[in-house]
Amino acid sequence: MLIQKNKNIFSKILILLMFFGNIFADPPLWNEDDSDGECVLDNYPDYENNGSITSKIYLNGIEGGQLGDMVAAFVGTEQRGVGCANEIPPFLGGGFAFLMMVYSNQTNGEILTFQYYSSNEDVVYDCNETLEFISNMTEGNVEDPFQLTLNYSNLCEDELACNFNQEGSCLYAEQNQDCNGNCLVEIDCLGECGGDAIEDCLGDCNGIAFFDECGNCIIDPSDACIQDCNGVWGGAATLDDCGVCNGNNLDQDCAGVCFGEFWDSDCGCVPPYNTGDECDDCEGVPNGTAFLDNCNNCVGGNTGLEECPGYDYTLELSTGANLISFYALPEDTSLDYMLLSNNNDYIYAVLGLLNSSINIGDNVWAGSLSNINQNSGYWFKSLNVTDLIIENAWNINQNISYNLTQGANLVSFPSESDYDIEDLISIYNENNFDWIIGQSVIAFRLDGEWQGSLNQLSSGKGYYFVLNSPIEDFMYTFPDAISKNSKNEVSQILHNQSSLQSFYILETSNLDELETGDWIVAYKDNVIVGSRKYNLETYLDIPVMGDDGSSYTQGYCVSGDTPYFKVLKNTGEYIDLLSNTPKWNNLSVNMIDLELLYEVSPLNLSIENLYPNPFNPSINFDFEIGLDAYVDISILDINGRLVDNIYNGYIQKGIHSYQWNASEFTSGIYFFKILTPNSVLNEKITLIK
Repeated sequence: MLIQKNKNIFSKILILLMFFGNIFADPPLWNEDDSDGECVLDNYPDYENNGSITSKIYLNGIEGGQLGDMVAAFVGTEQRGVGCANEIPPFLGGGFAFLMMVYSNQTNGEILTFQYYSSNEDVVYDCNETLEFISNMTEGNVEDPFQLTLNYSNLCEDELACNFNQEGSCLYAEQNQDCNGNCLVEIDCLGECGGDAIEDCLGDCNGIAFFDECGNCIIDPSDACIQDCNGVWGGAATLDDCGVCNGNNLDQDCAGVCFGEFWDSDCGCVPPYNTGDECDDCEGVPNGTAFLDNCNNCVGGNTGLEECPGYDYTLELSTGANLISFYALPEDTSLDYMLLSNNNDYIYAVLGLLNSSINIGDNVWAGSLSNINQNSGYWFKSLNVTDLIIENAWNINQNISYNLTQGANLVSFPSESDYDIEDLISIYNENNFDWIIGQSVIAFRLDGEWQGSLNQLSSGKGYYFVLNSPIEDFMYTFPDAISKNSKNEVSQILHNQSSLQSFYILETSNLDELETGDWIVAYKDNVIVGSRKYNLETYLDIPVMGDDGSSYTQGYCVSGDTPYFKVLKNTGEYIDLLSNTPKWNNLSVNMIDLELLYEVSPLNLSIENLYPNPFNPSINFDFEIGLDAYVDISILDINGRLVDNIYNGYIQKGIHSYQWNASEFTSGIYFFKILTPNSVLNEKITLIK
């Protein structure tokens, strides 16, 4: 069968013209300057001259056009006119004419070109004619129009067409057929030439039945056979619980773990690291009843031995805070049992690093600390000297491990004997330590050596291990022999022991005038808060106590205080010391310099200037000091109470200036006070707002 395209002559001409360069896929909007739709340019006032053209369209001599078609005039690319198709009455010749006004700013000389738009084909064509614009021109009329023509050839020029090089439109064979209608390919089961319909395995044309991998003709894909784990289609092999094809779970161990390492022993299924003797007692008897007692002896069962009894021991407590730990513990480590001997209620508080409990009366304890831990040290506070008796206790294993964190750790010392620190701390761990603090004693690392008043760790004592980096599973390295010659000899102190303490360390080279037996005493105001007996060591550490809320530490240091120091000679004479003392904080350790001050006259301290006075809101102070000294500069109210501190520290001799801003204080009389170790000055100042 042949296919004939473009059945009317006019349409055939338009389609043929689409193969030439004068066809546009997207025609310009010729009416965009004609908003009122009258086929007259809205911008015609921009032009000085006009004329009219009445035209018709001829395609190879045949008149064309229809309603909706348009003709436009151009000079170059600039549109100069537009005309819409108008139907002409038969008595005037019929057909369709295009009435168009054209415009120019010249009277003549411009050449007009023309384009035709076919609304039926939605295609724009270039016309053959051109025309010179002449002002007031009237070109053509409906009976004798200006002819705009389009030319084309009517021969079929497509070599693939059945009527190639013949008159008329090109005719083509149907798909898969020749020009005579013969089928050139197979005819499918539906009788369609070149169709793709086929019979399925059940013989149905275009049916959905198919052969699966096992050769079965099926309709539902879910009925298809599958591969087994060996890759056999329709096979019966399966995966066991361990993912082994036809493995029958033979790769499971006795615990049912695939590829596991548990194994069957006389004691049953045991892990790989187990020797299989897990059910044996300490005598090696399977499921026997012998056991290790608290002395680590195998007793009971077939041994014929009785377990070792516990023993009693005593820790001597002083009045105040006692930093202790336990080298032997009973099975019951509760505070209620551990403090059975506290029948006089002298012991009133127990403090751990992060928890505590108090005696609420009749030796009844309340708080977050309920049991004693073998790894921890504790502060036991007592109202009087007393003996803490631990009954029915057994020694703690000296090889217990400690997980030490960076910072302060309050730890036990699990030994009935005393040992030198350098023997107990491994060389692999000693650089992790900043210092070890005991009760008014300290050991610190300096120049790769242990220095300070603490030489040994002692039985029954607790200690702060202050670390610069953590240590996991720390253990003491106990030597074979007990240390004998390094016993700490610093038990005597002039201050009351507090559970809050810091240390100030000095080199003794500046104190050559002191003698063994002299004391260096720390004060806050006039209260002794610390002391250390002078010795000939290179470094001397002075413990300074803090106020822990106890009656015997009232007036002691609180955070931010600055203690000062004096020498107490064997003769009973007191000598002031100059120092650059940092502020006090619990567990802080500071290096300081002390210098003997034999004579300090009040006349060496004077206020040079104090202005303005009265003042609002700031006042300036100038004062002169004759010697380097510790100075406290403060402001007191009219009742002598401290309201502000301007400076607290060590200054050099000379004139110094300070300013106090009282913008946050009320009007009134205040006192400016300068305090040195042996001098004080007061000046009245008045704030007026």
